Amino acid sequence: MKVFKPLIPIQVLGLLALMLISNTTLFSQERYLLAYEKQGDKEMNKGNYDQALECYNIARRFFKTPPRLYYKCGEASRLSQNYDKAEYWYEKLISEYDDEEDINKEYPYLYLNLARASLQNNNPAYSMEIIQNLLEDSPNLEVYNQAKQEYKRLDWIFNNQEPDPTKEVYNLGNNVNSATSQTGSFVQNDSILYFTHLSYTTHKDQYGDTYYSNIFNQIHYTYIDSLHHSPHQVLDIKSINRKNRNISNLCIDSLNQRIYFNICNNLNNNTICEIYYTENQDGIWKKAKKLGKNINLKGYNNTHPHITTHKGETLLYFSSNREGGYGGYDLWYINVDSLETNPINLGPSINTEGDEITPYYSIADETLYFSSNHHPGYGGYDLFSSKGWKQRWNKPQNLKMPINSSANETHPYIYPDQTKGYYSSNRPSANKQANKTCCYDIYKFYTVEKPHREPTLEKIRQEHPFIPALDLPLVLYFHNDQPDPGSIKPTTDLDYLHTLENYIKLQNHYKAQHSKGLRDSVETAALDSITHFFEIELNASKQKLNQMLEYLEDKLSEGNKIDLSIRGYSSSLHNQVYNYYLSERRIHSLKNHIKNWNNGVLQPYLTIIPPLDTLPQLHIKTLAIGKSQSTSPNPTTVEEKRKSIYRLDAIRERKIEIKLIEIR
Repeated sequence: MKVFKPLIPIQVLGLLALMLISNTTLFSQERYLLAYEKQGDKEMNKGNYDQALECYNIARRFFKTPPRLYYKCGEASRLSQNYDKAEYWYEKLISEYDDEEDINKEYPYLYLNLARASLQNNNPAYSMEIIQNLLEDSPNLEVYNQAKQEYKRLDWIFNNQEPDPTKEVYNLGNNVNSATSQTGSFVQNDSILYFTHLSYTTHKDQYGDTYYSNIFNQIHYTYIDSLHHSPHQVLDIKSINRKNRNISNLCIDSLNQRIYFNICNNLNNNTICEIYYTENQDGIWKKAKKLGKNINLKGYNNTHPHITTHKGETLLYFSSNREGGYGGYDLWYINVDSLETNPINLGPSINTEGDEITPYYSIADETLYFSSNHHPGYGGYDLFSSKGWKQRWNKPQNLKMPINSSANETHPYIYPDQTKGYYSSNRPSANKQANKTCCYDIYKFYTVEKPHREPTLEKIRQEHPFIPALDLPLVLYFHNDQPDPGSIKPTTDLDYLHTLENYIKLQNHYKAQHSKGLRDSVETAALDSITHFFEIELNASKQKLNQMLEYLEDKLSEGNKIDLSIRGYSSSLHNQVYNYYLSERRIHSLKNHIKNWNNGVLQPYLTIIPPLDTLPQLHIKTLAIGKSQSTSPNPTTVEEKRKSIYRLDAIRERKIEIKLIEIR
């Protein structure tokens, strides 16, 4: 979303471009670079990360990009929650350096932030690789300590990969969600869902560019009808939705006829949120009042109010970054009947050195639901639950996938029977285009009696038929020197699918290396070619492999005897003997995948049954080719070796081919 005008008008930029082509000196080019970089730094300090990124990108047009701009682009992207772009910019910076020591001195947090961006870009394996390297080599004690914390998180993730089969999640769709953020959920009488919606107006300038203004959060609502939600509308209560004010986080106290909410203001480039309430008297919502200074502590954020009545007490829970807590944002409570007293911290079972936000207390099961970025989770903020009351709480439990994800989950609302609820997440969705994790949508989850079942194999075959005459040879690709780098064994324990999934997650790394030293249209073309290979070709081969295995299962179950012919190849790196064994390992990883596929359904067909058979029903015939058919250049220098890894011709030579399926 473009929200500001460039420092130099568009028509002047056109003249500048012409000057650059003709007679502008390097000095003047660098001057414009520094001007836009400086403006980008100012926007970063204000927290305007999208604007900062646009300034940095404009700066790159005027002069050869200095490495520091790549880092700044990465930071602006990460802080604006564009984790895919952040990963790319960090990788781009790394590609500019040959000496690890130099880059660590200049950018001590580079690899740590790359690991965090990769994790939130749903790439935990790569993130773990980076963190392990930091724990072995980081010279910076603070980075080392933070890496230890990230290692604990990643270790938890790898031990909690299986989603809860009793939970189903769906996006509320375009009637509620949009290209901007929707957060906060409060349900009234099981029929109206209130939430925070980012509103704005658009206008076009004389050049046709669209700009946005009057950008404010307002409370909206939608009617609930089973799985359907009506088109959202602005809440027409003037004591809540004030013109040109940021209003958010509504909750209703039905017992006392009050509505609590936040009003947020930008003071000295710092957003300060305060808690207000309005009372209903004789059917009219009165002028909103701000809660006392003991709650709205000056200079601190006091946000995410939630009201609950339990055990004869009405408590207001909220989140605040005030002093006296355990970390950044902590959860606090205060008795509504004693609003003049000081709020009480929920204690160390709930609050951590990180941030805890968006509390919701479910009376039915006496459980607090909240969001945290420090308790063990999958990425940024995850949703947690903890049974208890006031300051006595059980150990928080992660709500697991599919409710949580590698992105951020916040603002839980849980129905009294605990079988369904709403929450907000910035996981990738169809509403988000340029920055797939920029903004939040509202999701609903259900508890189902039986685990969700995937479509039958027969249905999948109908939709995606595999025809050997048309689909062979099937080419499957590998990352450089995979599997088992450096091994001289012809076998591996790795499954091809595992190597492929890790390969796909290296897309940004390949884009940065493949485009190193390139600029403008040449750089764009290089990035497009890598993007096409990773997002189209690799995923297509993965899908086609699965369809082929379904085809084999179908034919084998009918009693057919099949020969499957596979060839293995490598690029020109290393010698022929090594590449022969590498080709063998690549073939063997596919054999492992065939054995493991669909819980081992094909494994019985790979076993010889003496004395009736001399060959198994599914006979795999292999031929390791190595590099004998490689046409990519044989590298002689370090730089040529780097290029030979990331060149498209070499990328396409690291492969195996399923050449033939024959029914004997």
